[in-house]
Amino acid sequence: MASSNTDREIMAGSFLKKSLRLLFSLALISAVLSCSGGGGSISLVTVNDSTVTGAPASISAVSGDGNVTISWSAVTGASSYRIYRSLSSPVTKATGSIVATMLTSTTFVDTAVVNGNTYFYVMTSFQGSTESAESSEVSAIPGSTGIIRGTVRYEDKEYGRKVDGSFGFTGTRSWKAVRYATVDVVNDVTEDVLYTTQTDSQGNYAIVTSPSTTQVYVRINSSSTPPLSGTIRVRDLSNNAYGVPSDPFPLSGSAFVAVSVSVSNVAGAFNILDVMTTGYDLVRELSGSYPSSPLSTYWAPGNTAGTYYCTGFECSPGDGIYVLSETGGDTDEFDDDILWHEFGHFLASTFSRDQSPGGYHSLGDNDHDLRFSWSEGWGNFIPGALKSWLAANDPLRLSTPPGQSNTLYTDTYGASSGWSFDFGTAPALNQYFYASGEVAVAKVLLRLRELFSLQDIWDIVTSFLSSTPSTPVNMELFWDRWMASKPPSTGGITVQSVFEERQILYRDDAYEQDDSLATAVTITVGMLQSNRTLFSDGDSDYVRFTPQGSTSYTIRTSSLRNGADTHLELYNDLGTLIPGKSNDNDKPPYTCNINAEVCHENGNDALSSTLSFSSATPPAGPYTIRVYSAPLKPASAGRYGTYNLIVTAP
Repeated sequence: MASSNTDREIMAGSFLKKSLRLLFSLALISAVLSCSGGGGSISLVTVNDSTVTGAPASISAVSGDGNVTISWSAVTGASSYRIYRSLSSPVTKATGSIVATMLTSTTFVDTAVVNGNTYFYVMTSFQGSTESAESSEVSAIPGSTGIIRGTVRYEDKEYGRKVDGSFGFTGTRSWKAVRYATVDVVNDVTEDVLYTTQTDSQGNYAIVTSPSTTQVYVRINSSSTPPLSGTIRVRDLSNNAYGVPSDPFPLSGSAFVAVSVSVSNVAGAFNILDVMTTGYDLVRELSGSYPSSPLSTYWAPGNTAGTYYCTGFECSPGDGIYVLSETGGDTDEFDDDILWHEFGHFLASTFSRDQSPGGYHSLGDNDHDLRFSWSEGWGNFIPGALKSWLAANDPLRLSTPPGQSNTLYTDTYGASSGWSFDFGTAPALNQYFYASGEVAVAKVLLRLRELFSLQDIWDIVTSFLSSTPSTPVNMELFWDRWMASKPPSTGGITVQSVFEERQILYRDDAYEQDDSLATAVTITVGMLQSNRTLFSDGDSDYVRFTPQGSTSYTIRTSSLRNGADTHLELYNDLGTLIPGKSNDNDKPPYTCNINAEVCHENGNDALSSTLSFSSATPPAGPYTIRVYSAPLKPASAGRYGTYNLIVTAP
């Protein structure tokens, strides 16, 4: 759901303290990285001493500028050690050159090296004059600079229809690349950030460093900056970003540091990051560039307020998307559909105009403020549009079971349950009709995407920002601009028929010749006139009736749909407005406002009109009734709409 749309600057947060590092430490420093040029390397190998009797264990080769430092664990009973070196692998006692012998310590610095060459080493131990077998091989590339490389991934949870037919998390998990995430090399003692880069589209990163003896660790942050884009950040409710650190290692050469974030830790933050990044990818596809606007998402255990998009002074700690995460209860950090729904509100607020007053709502409501139903319908449309786009361009990034409809919207609850609704196949039921219902709006947009393209819809929606509308942003405005700039049909299917499948009747009715007093159509007292439409600005419907002996009559509009707000006027047989015979609302006015939890002004005939009149002697008549869109209609209503009309006599 959305709230007010007052933009505010998004302030940067601080990172989680190092004291949390053990909780989130999931990094592995792997052995041997090959590289060219003058880069250094670190090679860490641990072996089981029982497989190489008497050979040194835990040997490492750490490069520096013009040197390589060899270190190893002491061997019980050894009297000395010997080191063999070669420029090719594998190196053995027979193929290698002895670079040091009769060593009694567990460290040796090889200075007879050239920067940029790759050197391979093995070691042996001596017990008296008996030499052991070779240790495991290590390698290093000395140089004045080093390169820290690695890959970053997170564990995702599949959601949707399960094998038993229910909905929720299916139990399937997969590893996905963490794309465009900020990567820091951090001093292990001072916590200073020494180097910064970001992962690429495959989760890879590389940082050129200057070798030193400093102990450092690599930290993967829950923020990303797609190329030439605004930054996407995932933060806790105290405005702190998440940082996943590796184990410490010496900054003495090159290293390969892979970080894998499992579901049991903070993978939820990185799934949110990935979902929002995918949204940015789609914007780039549609507009030609990534959004320049930053986006913050707030997620941490303890948020019980729900998942929603918020901008304005009431949003604490800042503007952005807030994600439900009840401790021990319902959470949304892996519910991609819910996250993309809120991303849809971000799009509407940033690239279009969203004038929704916000509030609580149900999919079965078909009587909302037209601005609200448009906003929520757009939000319901975006997940299906995004998943369809992913299926065509990068299907491995989908988190749904193979073969599942992309328009199926799923909300998980806990670990084993949930519910779903397929907006693409929404039933043709009354609660899913009308422009005042979010399901109908989503269904129309999905159908238009199938028949035309997502680009066509995007062009219209973004035009609300580039060309300021004079009317509220709702389904009517979308219709007007589509019909003014896009094809009205394709393959024999008209845009109008797509709208009318959801009972959104933006058209002239069968009586539309009655637009003036002179052309008023005669109706029969007591006969209901159904599905009359107010269509196009300034439309008025005139009908005429002749009294049938009674002196009292009631004129009433009812079944107002699609945002209609009627106004009635009564004219005498001379075509003159009868004083006092005008009515806007026959019920006490109900005005939606920003504080209303639910606005049902477009239902229960809250905006219907009634006129009653009587005379001592029935006049010859006829009387003429004018029905038109109320000049004082609330912003929740529309310029168009449908209504029924009847004249009754006691």
